[in-house]
Amino acid sequence: MESPLSIDAPGEYLRDESVSIRVTGAEPGSEVTVRATMEDGEGIEWSSEMLVEANGQGVVDLSKQAPKDANYDGVDPMGWCWSMQPDGSDGEFRTGWDSAEKTVRITAETDTTETVHKLQRRMQAEGVTESSITSDSKGFLYEPAGDGPYPGVLVLHGSGGMPLRNWARLLASHGYVTLALQWYGTDDITPTETYSGVPLEYFDTAATVLRQRHNVVDGPVGVWGTSKGGEAALLLGARFDWVGAVVALAPSSLVMVGENFKTSTWSVDGEPVPYIPAPDRATETATSDESGVVIRKFYEAAVDQASEEAIRDATIAVEQTDAPLLLVSGKDDQLWQSSALSGRAIRRLEDSDVSFPYEHLAFENAGHAIGPPHKPTTQSMKYGNWVYGGTPAGNAEANAKHWSTGLDYLERGLKTEG
Repeated sequence: MESPLSIDAPGEYLRDESVSIRVTGAEPGSEVTVRATMEDGEGIEWSSEMLVEANGQGVVDLSKQAPKDANYDGVDPMGWCWSMQPDGSDGEFRTGWDSAEKTVRITAETDTTETVHKLQRRMQAEGVTESSITSDSKGFLYEPAGDGPYPGVLVLHGSGGMPLRNWARLLASHGYVTLALQWYGTDDITPTETYSGVPLEYFDTAATVLRQRHNVVDGPVGVWGTSKGGEAALLLGARFDWVGAVVALAPSSLVMVGENFKTSTWSVDGEPVPYIPAPDRATETATSDESGVVIRKFYEAAVDQASEEAIRDATIAVEQTDAPLLLVSGKDDQLWQSSALSGRAIRRLEDSDVSFPYEHLAFENAGHAIGPPHKPTTQSMKYGNWVYGGTPAGNAEANAKHWSTGLDYLERGLKTEG
């Protein structure tokens, strides 16, 4: 016998789109269990479960109703997604880049019946292509369907050293040719083996490589970076006139010491960019306990111990950006004090009375791991043994809310004429 329950949801969606789950055909006032499951890029199954009371019309609508029992509180249209837990694993959700889509299985069940609906979670828009860049710069190029021309965007990873391929292909889905650049590594193309002494000229070359593509607009290039890549994005905006928009996630507005604790992360013409040196007894300022290693204390001690001259010289001149500038931070960032450092940049912009638009989105309960929206965040407070901070709900909110604003800043800087 066919189930009276029906799940109202699309057949597919782009992963940065909000998708609400609606169930019809239940008995008014009955309890309906809604489950969502999907595999991450490593084949680990993640799932969530919500117990919801059907309204007077026998409808369960997760965009309007708070579950009676779930791994989140209140009404949240995408709570079914970010509240997913892994099966037998405590690692973070790995999106993976080896497939264009993943299947999400939605089940609605009562005491007497159940129904199933399958969603295709697309990682990129139809027609987006990937290719490798190995000449002058290294990275992965993502191009929208059609001839364009499209604006170009550099996507910059943090100290982890891995190109942000999923970020880049999602931005390409919104009409940009994107280069997920690798800016350090052990190969013959990247300029350094560690994030120390990385020449800013490498990014300048990468922008030229991007702009020379046949389907890229001969105009300004956007820069979207996170963590150390966010620091780089602010530096590039302040130093190069080809920058047309900056989105800096969990950045530092002070140039910090590089990986070896001996010199700057960046260089220009072979000379270190002025930086905040490592604090005294550097290895002891990063505390470790049962929760993991908190690196934030290292960077806080570095700034506290730095001289006024060192701070002045290491301050990134964000007022020279002359392009739309968005800073995004989590107030509970435990990798470094990105909210306070972003606040420094905002005060400098306010004091300089600049004419370009700028904004700082600071999320109360978010940590360091801010990225593309609508993925499970229940394990996002740590990465390996490093404490990132935030809460699952706070990190999910930051992911969702910053993304649309970031896209708006790219459009204002790269697509708006006049």
